[in-house]
Amino acid sequence: MSQFTPQNYQTLFRLDVVKGRVSGLLSDFIMNGALRSGNPLITFDGAWWALRLHIPSEAIPAEEGLTLFSSEEKYNAYAQEFRAYIKAAQEIITRFSVVQKNFSFNDFQETAIFLQKFWSLYGLTEFVFHDKAHQVMLKTKNSVLEKNLNDLETLKFEGRDVLNAYILEKGTLANVLQSLALASSFDPVLIKYVFRSEIEDMLAGKDLPLERIVSRQKAFVLISELGGVGHIDGSEAENIAFAFRDFEQEQFKNAAQGLKGQIAYKGVVRGKVVISPMLDIKAAMEVERRMQPGDILVVQSTNPDLMSLCVKAGAIVTDQGGMLSHAAIISRELKVPCIVGTVDGTKVFKDGDYVEVDANNGVVTKLN
Repeated sequence: MSQFTPQNYQTLFRLDVVKGRVSGLLSDFIMNGALRSGNPLITFDGAWWALRLHIPSEAIPAEEGLTLFSSEEKYNAYAQEFRAYIKAAQEIITRFSVVQKNFSFNDFQETAIFLQKFWSLYGLTEFVFHDKAHQVMLKTKNSVLEKNLNDLETLKFEGRDVLNAYILEKGTLANVLQSLALASSFDPVLIKYVFRSEIEDMLAGKDLPLERIVSRQKAFVLISELGGVGHIDGSEAENIAFAFRDFEQEQFKNAAQGLKGQIAYKGVVRGKVVISPMLDIKAAMEVERRMQPGDILVVQSTNPDLMSLCVKAGAIVTDQGGMLSHAAIISRELKVPCIVGTVDGTKVFKDGDYVEVDANNGVVTKLN
């Protein structure tokens, strides 16, 4: 337990189990993607799934990103490969827009290999890879860095459409899992808590550790191990996941006095908080109907589906992202004060809270 000290990790991404996007398969894909160099940790506490990065290891992806984005040849090869993948992904997104009635072992293997590749490509667009490169670019005015990072902004948006299609409530991953459940007569609820290697065992006719799978509805943890990914279940997983939950709850209380993040566009604005979901278009439309011009938009991260909210906002505050995130780019275009990467904004603040967004100093403070 001591090696998983909550203070040594920062939360990159959260998913709510209620929305149905949490799964062991998604966890495996992410842990084996580009972010593996940041020594990631995934915790699930029965309510929230969270991807966390090891703070002492952040220098590794930062250097990898600087090397990639400083080279015209390396970046062009990466961008070309990713754009080819995005184009090819449309076929699998269309195929799994519905549950497949006939889904074999070979079908799963081919699908899993293709889906896994996405997280090796898209992961390189995350801020842990490009924020240092962005800082170096601003300091040195390096033309290659500027060109590559400008293209990365567009590439990230293109890739985000695939990400959304993959992890939406009834998107590609959800329908792959339901296709598996149908093919194997496995419980369609429990299938979400089965890891990739276990799916392969199941399709090969082997018995699964049903008791362990059931226990994952309460908690599971994935850790980086030499040469792969480790899975933790049962009481050990509960101890780790609940320790992170308790630590964060205390952090939320303290953060209400002043939540810090990265300045994407400067300015100071006071207003009423409006919290919007990130991947629920219907709910976001309802938020737009009640949102008033000048309200403070607080969200895990923005995307093109939330543009109408961004236009109305007096300021934008996000849990996730860096200087090339959608929120950061849009705020600069709209000239709206913006703070990104607060980690806990959507957990600390509530609809109707009156806050000050001091984007000159990167602090959001709740006012009486």
